[in-house]
Amino acid sequence: MVVNSNNFEDQDLLASWFTVIGMVIMYWSPTERYIDQCVHLIYELNNLSEGKNKPTRLGSKIDLIKKYLPASIPDDLENLRKLTKSGVQIRDVLVHGVLESCNNDEIIVSKVNGKSKEHELQMFTIDLERLNKSAKNLEYINQQWGSISNALFKLSPNG
Repeated sequence: MVVNSNNFEDQDLLASWFTVIGMVIMYWSPTERYIDQCVHLIYELNNLSEGKNKPTRLGSKIDLIKKYLPASIPDDLENLRKLTKSGVQIRDVLVHGVLESCNNDEIIVSKVNGKSKEHELQMFTIDLERLNKSAKNLEYINQQWGSISNALFKLSPNG
């Protein structure tokens, strides 16, 4: 995240926001790794490697996992999919956005709309409750994807 440094005088307030923002960003990284491990293991378990490239988009990865996840692995993939997509959206805004302003209750982040033909800035207002909820959801998502990845590994030849 880029910060318009001329907008912020209260460094303690800024640091408190960055703590929660950092949690959101750092919780996403292992989640993404677990999803990638699931894709790799599914390719391995189902001999999908020949002629097929592994998906690179999050939605395609989750679709592949849903399609090939063995019935022996308990899951609630539809709920997990929704939580994962929600988590990655807020992480995307935080990582690629510019912090425009903050107070004790909320931050305003601007981000270029990559789908627009114009150089259009989207403004996102994120309150502390939503950001804390996102961090907690990502912690849960991380645990769930880790559990699925571990279960797939146990089924693999190396498990």
